[in-house]
Amino acid sequence: MDEATTEQRPLLIYDGDCDFCGLWITHWRRLTGDSVSYAPFQQVEHDFPQISHETFERGVQLVMPDGTIYRNAEAVFRLVQPAPRRGWGLWMYQHIPGFRPVSETVYRWIGQHRDFAYHATKLLWGNHLGPHSYHVVRWLFLRGMGIIYLIAFLSFGSQALGLVGSGGILPAAGYVARIQATYSGLERWLYYPTLAHLNSGDAFIQGLSYGGAAIALLVILGVFSAPGLLLLWLFYLSISVIGQNFMSFQWDTLLLEAGFLAIFLGGWWPLARRQRPPSLLVIYLLRWLLFRLMFGSGLVKLLSNDPTWRSLTALDYHYWTQPIPNPIAWYVNQLPDWFHQMSVAATFVVELAVPFLYFAPRRLRFVGGALTIALQLLIILTGNYTFFNWLTIVLCLPLFDDQLLSRSARWRQAAAVEPLRRTRRPLPRHVGLLLAALILLFTSSVRFGSTLASRNLVEVLPQPLADVVNASYRLRITGGYGLFANYSLTMATYIARCNAAALDLRDIMNRG
Repeated sequence: MDEATTEQRPLLIYDGDCDFCGLWITHWRRLTGDSVSYAPFQQVEHDFPQISHETFERGVQLVMPDGTIYRNAEAVFRLVQPAPRRGWGLWMYQHIPGFRPVSETVYRWIGQHRDFAYHATKLLWGNHLGPHSYHVVRWLFLRGMGIIYLIAFLSFGSQALGLVGSGGILPAAGYVARIQATYSGLERWLYYPTLAHLNSGDAFIQGLSYGGAAIALLVILGVFSAPGLLLLWLFYLSISVIGQNFMSFQWDTLLLEAGFLAIFLGGWWPLARRQRPPSLLVIYLLRWLLFRLMFGSGLVKLLSNDPTWRSLTALDYHYWTQPIPNPIAWYVNQLPDWFHQMSVAATFVVELAVPFLYFAPRRLRFVGGALTIALQLLIILTGNYTFFNWLTIVLCLPLFDDQLLSRSARWRQAAAVEPLRRTRRPLPRHVGLLLAALILLFTSSVRFGSTLASRNLVEVLPQPLADVVNASYRLRITGGYGLFANYSLTMATYIARCNAAALDLRDIMNRG
């Protein structure tokens, strides 16, 4: 690049002897590319006699091509303003009352404590401050979702006829017939969104199940992922509605909510090697979903007033009252009481404190993801919750980034794509994406708030907003989560069923 072109670029002048400055200069170079020049003041100080040596030492100076000079926090905001998703800082600096003095005060404090700021930055973010990419994360997440869908569809397909078939326990045909007798036209689709309105026969139900499994294989192979994920969500929603009591568990709703968000990460063309970067809106919505799942699970335990949770004795009953305990559960159940109490305390930490790390700086977020995955693996070790815990592990993937995960050459090569040239999206598309994200955030927050308040907050909303929230519930794109709220009730139910089974067995033996 010739000297004339260089002179037309802004010049950021910084302290070349400052390690903290050097860390952030590397980050800003990635953001601005060739549009900005950088130089330590030790080399160019003599070219700017109008700026004192003390001013150079206090903070960065941004010299514009017309000679205008911006300093400190304002210089930083103007520097990164052209970069994608960075313009909000300058806007707030110029328009939000109080933001300017606060940001300048923070900047001065950091400038006076650069050694501390350097070590804190290295501890919390590492050597790579960003921008961070999520191509490998997307590759792993979409294939993880495909595997979970495959398990879910095959599991339901093997039981479908016995559960909701024409000769099953709760026949889908009769259920759909009652819906169609009550609702007409569009209403039946709005209140009970299922493809079974077209056909509720056994062959059709089996087709949804095994057809979904076939599509899941295509998603795992990376073929037509976004259309495939859309069909998977539609098929699973359909069988969840007609599945009635058998498909009304939290893991079914969780799969549908995660699956709906996954649609917006997939590519729309088969085997496409040119893709846009993963949407950060979707990444953050997935983190919000994981937060609601984990924090809600811890919260309901406290709100239930169950004495076994409060006395840290819940695991005294967990291993033999959980769904389908395995042989390892018997051995874990024999461990000392202090071990079980420590395990309950650790569960509260992971479910109530760790979720806040999902929105923390990079390395703390990694710790939050690792602890959550560890808890899920321990649960899997002693019990069988179908795909629930595996799905939770898949939801942890957006807590990481490519700079961490791409250390594996195999994953890096598999996820390699040729990025589409970044262009400015038209305003209507920007508005549409933001509106969709706000709707999902609002509806899920209402559901989450209802858990916090122990009441249905939809009842206090204006009718139009209540209709939006209720529609999201019916489509199962937002859900409420909270596991094992009451172990006393679980244990009582278990004992009652054991007693009933023992009485039945005694009657059979007496008759014999």
